[in-house]
Amino acid sequence: MKNTTQVWTLLASLVGGALIGMPAAQAASYNSSFVTPVNPIPGAGIPTPKQVPGKEYADSPNKDQNGAADAGQSLLWDGNGGVADGFDFGDQEVDALANYGDALFYEVIHNQAALLFSTTGDGVAPILSESITGVGAVWATAAQIDANGVNDLDGLEVWGPEGVPDANRYSLLREILMVYRCMLWAEHH
Repeated sequence: MKNTTQVWTLLASLVGGALIGMPAAQAASYNSSFVTPVNPIPGAGIPTPKQVPGKEYADSPNKDQNGAADAGQSLLWDGNGGVADGFDFGDQEVDALANYGDALFYEVIHNQAALLFSTTGDGVAPILSESITGVGAVWATAAQIDANGVNDLDGLEVWGPEGVPDANRYSLLREILMVYRCMLWAEHH
């Protein structure tokens, strides 16, 4: 079972992301042929980003597929640096992404599948993993996620249909901060 620190780490992935910067570059075209999908199954194995279909993320500040600021924009990514615009959730910063039927959600909660997460200020990589045995590793580098660079990965959703955004649950920056503050208050009282 994940301990309290790990649960807070999961929450931290919703509140912030890894601080990884790269110089602006020509957008790499999203190409779903880079993805060789495997089925989501619980266990000790952790598939590579190229094996996990339907990857979406939100950077902070939110940006479009060309790296231009675009509040509310999520991005599809292919695991080889190619991105495409996903859903546009409006004119406020998106801070968390999910799908109501997320694969392996309960398995992660019960420590039967790896946890993917990001943290604010983590200079190692935008997305890290923790196996069911507690071993941490880099899951995806900035270059694998977006050729334009990743500033501060905030929202991550995986195991959706390839090439089609399916994050149908999201949180805006101010909403998640209020939830976080309430949880901190509850923990100390």
